[in-house]
Amino acid sequence: MKRHLAAALAAVLLLPVAACTDDVEAEAKPDATERPTEIQAAWSSDEAQDPYRDTRFTFHPEGTLTTWRVANRIVVLGENGATAFDQEDGHTLWSLTFPAALGQVCAASETTNRNGSAALMFSHGATCTGSIGALDAATGKLLWHRTLKATSTFHDTAYFSGEARPNVTDTSVTLAPTCGLFLIYDVRTGAARRSPLEPRDGCYDQVAARNALLVASRTDPETGADTLEAYDDRGHLLWSRPNDDEAEVRTIVSTTPLVLDLSLPGGHRLYRRYDDRGRARNFVAYENSDSFPTLLGTFGDRLVVSYGFGSTYGNPLMAFDVTTGERIWRQDPDLTPEVVGRRGEQILTIEGVLPGPTSGDGYSRAGAEFWIGVIDPAAPDVTKALGRIRLTTTGSHALFSWDEKNLYVHDGSTLTAYDLPQTGDEPMPAYPEPGSGRVWAEDDLTNVDVVDSCLAITDTTIEALGFRTDLPRPSGCRWRETARPDDHDKTMYVEIFPISEVDPGAATRQVQAWKKQKIANFVAAMKPVDGLGDEAWQATQATGDTFTSRLIARRRNVVVIVHYQSSGLRDDAPRPTAMQARVRRVFTDLDADLTRILDAR
Repeated sequence: MKRHLAAALAAVLLLPVAACTDDVEAEAKPDATERPTEIQAAWSSDEAQDPYRDTRFTFHPEGTLTTWRVANRIVVLGENGATAFDQEDGHTLWSLTFPAALGQVCAASETTNRNGSAALMFSHGATCTGSIGALDAATGKLLWHRTLKATSTFHDTAYFSGEARPNVTDTSVTLAPTCGLFLIYDVRTGAARRSPLEPRDGCYDQVAARNALLVASRTDPETGADTLEAYDDRGHLLWSRPNDDEAEVRTIVSTTPLVLDLSLPGGHRLYRRYDDRGRARNFVAYENSDSFPTLLGTFGDRLVVSYGFGSTYGNPLMAFDVTTGERIWRQDPDLTPEVVGRRGEQILTIEGVLPGPTSGDGYSRAGAEFWIGVIDPAAPDVTKALGRIRLTTTGSHALFSWDEKNLYVHDGSTLTAYDLPQTGDEPMPAYPEPGSGRVWAEDDLTNVDVVDSCLAITDTTIEALGFRTDLPRPSGCRWRETARPDDHDKTMYVEIFPISEVDPGAATRQVQAWKKQKIANFVAAMKPVDGLGDEAWQATQATGDTFTSRLIARRRNVVVIVHYQSSGLRDDAPRPTAMQARVRRVFTDLDADLTRILDAR
């Protein structure tokens, strides 16, 4: 059973206190009058190896430190080996250094199987295409390793995906390194097994594996027929269905219920539920083609994910009904902690808090605190406090992992374990505000007010700009459409900025500053637009087959930027003047929502 954590980007694998450099010292968080109870360290060890860090664009909901729980052992994966510690007192049970010829660990399975075996990949130079192997995490024995080799000219290792991750089951280690290729090895011996998907010299198959389930989207090269197929880990076919919408499977989000991460024609990336016979049911949550959501997975009948949604502040947690696809709840951005993860059937939260001012200017970064809490996905309004931990360092390079019993922190060269309560009894105290945090004027609209405003853009407006309206709305208020018959490529980004008016006129000054940024606007000088909000400016350019329009408009203290671009226009496409007016309709829809919020006060 695995406890593995990683953040979405390598540069952001550090907890947010890492951002408190000397240049932004004023953003540090001051002391709080009320704190959670301090959690004392259960044990510490300086024998952990330099930890493996996943640097790819993935998120693992159980930490930035790769650990596995096997019986009474906590196994920490390093770049060049692994070490097992006794979970109770932290003494070293075994330590293993991998052969130098293998290179460094570059990928690992999310879990171990029931026997404690994990799958690993090793780098070949700068790419994760060197070798694959299996580790017995119970005994510390490297069971086997095999060099990854090209199976044909088309399936050369040079074309292997840097996102490929090995999967482990009780019988097999599997890997889908590139389209049209699926590799299976015996988990104990490394012997190659016959794949249910024979390699084909062409990108005809997309494959994903999770636990003992394999799902493949396949295209027959002769007939062009598309099918979606599922196999068990021994290669036995479970079901096969026509794939009428030409969806390509990317990952398996959940096996029970079955939720797939799919790519659809036109550049769309969505989650969709399937029944146990492979029949497509509803889409779940928002489209995520142009964003990096934090996916925590399914909790019973709920899919929990953290999205940015067109507001500049916060990535609120949201839960969606898997059966209907509709949103059940959304947490306010101001209440969403900086790090969220999964702990069994709870949502674990970590908030970095700096201890307080120094004797001089600014805030001390030494002795960083991290407040730990849990959220019940069925009752998300209250975060229960588990406690707080205090580090002797800045915490800027701390890596975290957790299981049902402990929180593990690798900081510097030390691994420390903290006993975590199963649940909290008291609500989490209010997080301290940043030293120079936002203070709103009495009549300001805030980021909490506008976090859902993008949903107010009507289907009529979206369709007029050439986008599909039969799919879920995109997260981040970012539309993208490719290979449609009306024109080839379209994008639209909508950004909503509440500006504090504690300093009167701040929003107006911000509009003036932004409209002068020619590089950011991609077009010529912006011209005023009458009758749109309190003020509006727009620039439009049509060059060859590309049309670009950028609109900056303000209502009260809220500034909206709409950037729209379409390329590959047909001869009968709407002329620039018509498209210019359609872009303005985006703000008209948003303005109606802002006015509704203001009138309700």
